[in-house]
Parts: sequence; structure tokens; C-alpha cells
Amino acid sequence: MFESIVDRPAKSVPGLILLGGTVAAQVGALAAAIVGAPLAFAIAVVVGVAFDLAGHEMAAVRTLFARAQNGLALRSLVRELSFIVLAARLVDSDALLFTAAAVATTSVPLVRGGALFLRTPFDRRTRQPVQTLNIEISGQAVHPVPQFPRLQTQIAAATPILVVGAWSLTSHVWWPFFALAGLYVAAFAVLIARLAWAIAAVRDNPSDRQATRLINAAVQARKPRAVLYFSGSRTSTYQLNMWLSTMERIGQEVLVIIRERAHLAGLAQTTLPVVVIPRSVDLMDFRLPTVRVAFYVAHVGKNIHLLREPRMKHVFIGHGESDKVASINPFTKVCDEVWVAGPASRERWHRAQVGVRDEAVVEVGRPQLGGIEGPTPRTGRPLSVLYAPTWEGWTDDPFVSSCASMGPAIVRWLLDRPDTRVIYKPHPLTGTVSRETRLKNDEIMTAIRHSGNYAELPDSPTIATLDDLADRDLVVTGNAPDLYECFNLADVLIGDISSVVPDFLASNKPYLMPNPGNRDHRALRDELASTRGGYLIDRSPNGWEAALADAAGCDTLGPDRAGLRSYLLGPRVDDPVEPWRVALSRLIATADAQWPHAAAESAALEHE
Repeated sequence: MFESIVDRPAKSVPGLILLGGTVAAQVGALAAAIVGAPLAFAIAVVVGVAFDLAGHEMAAVRTLFARAQNGLALRSLVRELSFIVLAARLVDSDALLFTAAAVATTSVPLVRGGALFLRTPFDRRTRQPVQTLNIEISGQAVHPVPQFPRLQTQIAAATPILVVGAWSLTSHVWWPFFALAGLYVAAFAVLIARLAWAIAAVRDNPSDRQATRLINAAVQARKPRAVLYFSGSRTSTYQLNMWLSTMERIGQEVLVIIRERAHLAGLAQTTLPVVVIPRSVDLMDFRLPTVRVAFYVAHVGKNIHLLREPRMKHVFIGHGESDKVASINPFTKVCDEVWVAGPASRERWHRAQVGVRDEAVVEVGRPQLGGIEGPTPRTGRPLSVLYAPTWEGWTDDPFVSSCASMGPAIVRWLLDRPDTRVIYKPHPLTGTVSRETRLKNDEIMTAIRHSGNYAELPDSPTIATLDDLADRDLVVTGNAPDLYECFNLADVLIGDISSVVPDFLASNKPYLMPNPGNRDHRALRDELASTRGGYLIDRSPNGWEAALADAAGCDTLGPDRAGLRSYLLGPRVDDPVEPWRVALSRLIATADAQWPHAAAESAALEHE
């Protein structure tokens, strides 16, 4: 199956090929024009456009060219001007023909640029600085947006003009060239006319400031008491999604603030009001007089734009708790409170001595775990093993993830094992840092997809669909089924040191933990709490079968997991969201008592 290259780094093999090919084709087209080689020019144009279109889809390559001031539009302009150079070399004896060819060729980027020029004021009036979801806004006129082809489409459409032009220089038949150029110019002339009409239609639309105020007023009317704040790369939307259902059930009006528009595409279905505010100045002008608590799920630079708000209690909730170093980030001390699952996290913060006060740590359990089911009888179906390794992280520790060092061997062993099916769910960020990990991840997925027992998941599988696939190997890379639904599909987990293992404890099912560094088992269990209830497997496969047989059979570590669950996740409660409701109500009451005039102060600032 084709894997997207969108998020591959520029130094990856595809990235280097696209970078090198694009530059070579651009230089080749210009060189062919200078020496007067029409065939070589046409080939360079076609190859260059192909590399351009592929490279533009790869974020890292696109960014590098933008930093070099050599974007897609400029590279296309260079090709078109190169054709004029080529024409000058070959039709110098016919000044009229050369002038006509030059005018036709120059008209192509001119009309393209004219449309882009007019699109800018239209976008300023129609693309609001703040986007919303699940919020009704009154007072905004909606106007249809003219169909505007993507820049890639515009470039591709201009390619035949240059290729046919090169052919005309050798055949001396010019009418196809002028016909294609005329059609291109005419199409853009129509688009420019439509854009001009559209600009006139939206001239009375609210300005950016007015539109933001309308949205702000609609949000204030809902009187939110808490904010779920999120910023991050477009591959990190899962960190926000895991909290949406909790916030829907927390018993207070919660507003979701997202800083990047790209997250809307991957946002899970929610009933919560959502505002997307990319610009910091808009966020700092966005008044939230009734909000008393702000929740943060990750440490990112843009958090400071809300952390500066003095009339809120700022709470770090993270996106999973584990024995990783990342779970004790010193930056967390900027928050008023840190909400954690159980005693293990409190002790972890105390041992770390990074400035997070013990009284700031609040144990509230893990509200996402309410739907996790316990062991089920395995009558007539194979053993379901979920392999869910973590990603490689930013620490340059090769043993953070088992994906690269042990993953392919683990999966091949499971695929060859009788009466066993594999569910593979890699971390969403797997392979974003380490090329080796990315390649091993691809190798694992390829092995499963060629197992002979593989089933492709639909985009939104139902419970009935998953039940029908109870004996098939699966690769889960999308939002559905989510991690907790995968827990319910599994009899045994194989997971790294991450939040996956503590969360899996809610199921009371056995788990194996890879030990890619071949560390001493006793030392590992003494240091990392989550390993105390799992079967540790080293890089050598000698003990793997015995560990899995025990886990799926008598499960000798079952009693150890029973006590470990409360230590890592807190006490069991009938409604796992209830501790959050209590904690949030307490914190709101504290904030109201501390800042009784906060709403009035915010209103006064708004009218300054």
C-alpha cells in the first residue's frame, strides 16, 4: 500500500530525490534554453513539473524551497521565461513571430499572478482570522467562494503550452501553441472577472477585528467556565482528541481553543464549542470573562499566549502518564495545578525535584478508562495480541521504542505463531524523528499486510465490523478504532514504557514489555513501576514464547497487576469522570473567590 510522504523529512530518501530532481530539472530547462535544444527543454519541463508537484506535497521539501525564495510559482516563472530565451535562440530571423511568442508566453504568468493578486483581498474578507465549530454566529454574511484552482493545477495546466511551444520551434507549426496559450489566458480572464465581482460582493463584510468580536460575543454568551487549550504539529491532534469526551461530561461549559487550522481535519467528533485562533494577537484580544480554569495537554511555545492570563487557574493534564522522562517536564511548574491519575505520578514528581510542588499535584484518576472491558472468554477464536509500541521520542535514546530494535522480529514471531492474530497500532508520531524507526515501521506493516490473514479496516469501523474481524490481522493507523477500543479487542498487550501500559491495566489483562536495552530485570522493575506487572522480554527471542504462554494461560503476574492498577491509575470508581467534576468545581470556586471582579475587569478591558 502506498504510504504518504507528506511528513517525511527532507533528509529522507524521497526528500533528497525530490530536492535533487527539482533543482536538476530547473537548471536543465534553463541550460537547454540557452544552448537552443527544444527537445531537451521539453523533457526538462515535464520532469521539472512532475518533481514540483510531488515535492510540493512534502512539507519539508516545500519549506526548504520557500526559505530559499524558490517556491513553486517562481520555478514555474523561470521555466516560462526560459522558453522565451529558447525562442530568441531559434527564431531570431523573424522578429514578429518572436514578439508574438514572447507576448503569449509572458501572458501566462501575468494572468496567473493577476488572479492571485485579486484573491488576496477576497480571502481577507472571507477567511476569518478565527474559525468556529458548534458555535452559531449572527451578523455575518456568507458569500459563495469562486472556484479557484490550486497552484499545482495552474502550473500543470501551463505545462502543455511550453511543451507544444518547444515542438513549434522545430516543426514551425505555431497555431497549437497560440491556441493553448489563448485558452489559458481566457480561462484566467474569466476567473479574474469572477473574483472582481466577488470582491465587490464582500466589500461590506466585517473586517478581521469586527468578525473576531462577533465570534467573541457568541462565545461569551455561552459563559464557558473552562478552556481546553491545544497547540501542536498536525500529527499531534490525537493528544487533543483523547480529552474531548471527558470535557463533554465534566459538568461545566468547556470551550476548546485550537491554535492551528490543520487540526480541524483530524478533530474527533465533538459537541463542544471550538474556536481556532492562529494569531497570538487575536487570542490575547479574545476576552473570556467567565473562564476560570484552563487545561493544557502538551508543553508547546504557544501556551504562553494563554498562560499570561492572570484571572485563570492553569492546569496541566498532559496526554498520558508513564515512566518516561517526558512525564516530568520542568516547565510544568508554570501551572497552578497538575492533575494526575494516581499515587505513582505524585511520587514521580516528588522524586524528580523539578519545581512542581506536592500540593499542586491533584490525583483525579484516568477518566478515559471507563469503557475499557476486562478479559473475555476465548471460545473458538485465536489469541488477540495488540502490539502498540511508542515512538522514538526526542532524547536520542535508541531503546525508548522497541519498534526499530525488536518490532519486526516480534511481529514475525506472532504471525508464525499458531492460533494467534496480530493487531498493530503504532504511535501516531512513529518515524517522525528516526529514519530507521520509520523503515522498521513500514517493514512491520508490510509483513502484516502480506500475512495471508490480513484484513483492511474501513474508515469508520463499527463494533459489529470489528467483531467480524476477530480472527484477522489488523493494522490500525487512523483514529478508529482508537487505542481503548483496541484494548477491548486484545487478550494480551505488547507495549513499551509509555502511557499505553498503565492505561491497559484498567482491563486487568496481561501484558508483555520489550526490554530492547537488555537491562537487568530486577533493576528495571525497581525503577519503573509499570514494568512490575508485565512480562519482560529481552532482544533475544528465547524467552518470548514462555512469557506469552504464561500470560495467555495461568497468568502468574495477575496478582501483581491488581495492586499496581490502583497505584498507577487511582482507585476504581463507578463514574471515572466524577473525580474530575469535583476537582474542577473546587478549582472554579477557588478562582471565583480569589478574583470576584474578574468578569468586570475583563469587560472594562474589552471596551478600552
